[in-house]
This record gives sequence, C-alpha cells and structure tokens, in this order.
Amino acid sequence: MFNDELAAILAAFGENHDDINLFEMDVFSLINLYQVETQEWIDLFWEEDFFHPSAVGHDIIFREAAAAIGEPVPEPATVLLLGLGIQGVAGISRKNSNRSA
Repeated sequence: MFNDELAAILAAFGENHDDINLFEMDVFSLINLYQVETQEWIDLFWEEDFFHPSAVGHDIIFREAAAAIGEPVPEPATVLLLGLGIQGVAGISRKNSNRSA
C-alpha cells in the first residue's frame, strides 16, 4: 500500500516538474547481491538498526545509480566557451609569435 501511494506521488511530481529527472532503482535487489550476515552485508547498514544504509551502502547505491544514468553530456554553452577559450589562446600565441619575428 505504501509503495503504491509513494509511486503515485512520485508520478505526479514528475509530471509537474519538467526540469527534474527522476530515476528508478531497485535497491533491494542490489543489497540482495550480498550474503546475509557476512561482514560485507553488515557493513552496508548502520550497526544500530541494520535498516538504514551506512556510508558503504550509500556509496554502492550511488555507484549503481551513476552507472545507470551514464556519463553527463556537456551543455552547448560549455562546448562554446571551451572553443572560444582555445581560439583565444591560439590568437594570443599567434600574436606573440608575430611580434618576435
């Protein structure tokens, strides 16, 4: 029931906000890759409750999410600024080489 309500809220949120990308990820399947009650599995959670992810758990979740999203694509403005910067450096070096000749 809770997951259905949460899914409905997230769907409505995604429809109302074009500027935000929501990604789905099955964290339970990711955690189930580790054998229960081994040291690796214990390190995934806070020792107090074995429910909330520890720093190790968050790192694994982040890496999996980053791999699913893929490499960021540079914005056109970034590429334009890089190109202008390269042209500027080339122009300055050409100007300096003409003065010394």
